[in-house]
Amino acid sequence: MKSDRYRKKNFVRKCKGIYFQENKLMKIFRKKNGCVKYLEIPLVSEIDNIIGFYHNVTHPGINTTIDGIRNKYDWNGIYNDVGSYIRTCHDCQTSAALPPQPQRELQPIPPPEEPWCHCGIDLICNMSRTVLGFQHILVIVCYLSKFVIARPLKTKTSKEILDCLQEIYLSFGVPNILQHDQETEFSSKEFQEFHKINVNTRRTTAYHPQSNGLVESHNKMLKTNLSSTRKADRMNAIENIKAGQKVQKKTYDNKVKHNRSEFVEEDEVLVHNIKKAKRLPGTKDTKKYLGPYTIEEVKPSDLVARKDPDSKTTKLSIHLSRKYHSRMNENRQVRTKTGKSK
Repeated sequence: MKSDRYRKKNFVRKCKGIYFQENKLMKIFRKKNGCVKYLEIPLVSEIDNIIGFYHNVTHPGINTTIDGIRNKYDWNGIYNDVGSYIRTCHDCQTSAALPPQPQRELQPIPPPEEPWCHCGIDLICNMSRTVLGFQHILVIVCYLSKFVIARPLKTKTSKEILDCLQEIYLSFGVPNILQHDQETEFSSKEFQEFHKINVNTRRTTAYHPQSNGLVESHNKMLKTNLSSTRKADRMNAIENIKAGQKVQKKTYDNKVKHNRSEFVEEDEVLVHNIKKAKRLPGTKDTKKYLGPYTIEEVKPSDLVARKDPDSKTTKLSIHLSRKYHSRMNENRQVRTKTGKSK
């Protein structure tokens, strides 16, 4: 008896606001702002046609399709019906973006035994072309020391990349393992033949840049630093470097006098005791400077001097020498200045 009464109340509650108008079942829909809309409740056989009318034009999502339908129609279970229709839509399934790839377990790279043993390589392509024609950057990173080498390239052909790598290998040596992504420049026959004998080339997984993450992080840093500079500055980098060097030289030359201007012939100088500087045994209690020596000739980087009038001449480094002020010469200069003032 209770169940029949409950079904009756539930039926009356569901039918509240529903009425017939011109042989159509209508429903009163009240919005939160108080507005009232009169919506039609369609037959079950008409539901798929109605959903298709609002969805098949631009293939929107579930919420957008329902918003369009509820301008005229409404029925119980509209969310399930629209969701089922869109999930089974052929055009939506064939045009959708790739689903997120399943996460795999992390496979750490074993730490190398020595520097430059395991390196990663990558290209930063299609940068702003410089005055000299450089547009790409070749990046190599050591997995142990995190040492980075970045070289500009005019083109990203295998020949130019190999010429650049040959220059790097001659300076730093050949790594045992070279890790790269699946770019055609690294997968070419010339690149693999070049590293066939002494280098184990490893190709990373497709669409998984984390496999070469150390190089990718340095690429991001390089791009950020380059993009933060003005394009005009990057285009005229060489001229800017020369201008900066000119300003730096002028500032340094104004602060520091060249050592050659301090020495003239017949001056007395002291020379730095190299044995003392090297901390050789028995030199702890010796003088830091030896001399004095009398200059006989001043050269661009050396001084020709002798310790005594009867001794042989000796070459002294101009950078390790300093003037010697004798008391006799100092008193003579003082008397001369005093006599002139009188």
